[in-house]
Amino acid sequence: MAKAWRNLEAAAQLKPLDPDESWHAARIQAKRARYAAEAVAPAIGRDAARLAHAIAEVQDVLGDHHDAVIAAQQWAGLAAQHPDDPAVGITCGRLIERERAAARANRTQFDHTWSRATKPKLTRWLTANNRT
Repeated sequence: MAKAWRNLEAAAQLKPLDPDESWHAARIQAKRARYAAEAVAPAIGRDAARLAHAIAEVQDVLGDHHDAVIAAQQWAGLAAQHPDDPAVGITCGRLIERERAAARANRTQFDHTWSRATKPKLTRWLTANNRT
């Protein structure tokens, strides 16, 4: 669990202008840390379960971000397949704009969700008695 948490902490040092790939890498680390917390919860107890829940919220925000990024890429691909159809280009362009706006909103939401997940009351058990 400690290793998964350290990896997530490193990956979660995200900046708003970081590339989409960095955000996706943080999502993968969140998934690993969540599964690790869920795995130790039967032995550790409620503290690990609470942290797993908080990490799941982080993972959800990062997953929504990734979904928006992929959707924007798909719309761009569709527009490229129909270069001579202005209606397709305009429609895809507007949809890309919406997906990128959703991704930006997820990036903003991430800071709040991450700060909730890293509260000492949720993470102090990670270092208590070297349990992990």
